[in-house]
Amino acid sequence: MRLQGQEQIEAPIQTVFTSLTDPRVLSKTLPGLQSLEPTDANTYRARLSVGIAAVRGAFDGMLILRELEPPTAYALYMTARGAGGVVEVTLRVHLAEDANSVTRIEYTGEAALSGVWAALGSRMASGVAQTLIRQFFTALRQEVRSLASAATS
Repeated sequence: MRLQGQEQIEAPIQTVFTSLTDPRVLSKTLPGLQSLEPTDANTYRARLSVGIAAVRGAFDGMLILRELEPPTAYALYMTARGAGGVVEVTLRVHLAEDANSVTRIEYTGEAALSGVWAALGSRMASGVAQTLIRQFFTALRQEVRSLASAATS
């Protein structure tokens, strides 16, 4: 399943990049993420709980941030296994800042599902993926606002 889109956050590029690659921020903003524990530099053991329609499941896996080019780009790799199957995600993220300190985030990648999750069909899975992405960016915007507010206090 193809993942692609763009978002904007009203904050300087360095703030947004730091937030996108900070495990504390990811722990607060990734939907369904229950825990994120470092195992190595930019590598984390992750536990997620995700549901699609009536199918819900817990997943254990790894989240890896690679190819970091602060503050303009990085890649995210995630693989997680659960009773319902395996989820693998690869994303490439690019950031650019305009003259008004608004950061544009463009992402492209793939998500592969197997087991029960794949059986749900690509349309349903794609819709759920878009919902999770919207939830993530909504939470990220709130977190970035909170961090900016705390920095000016």
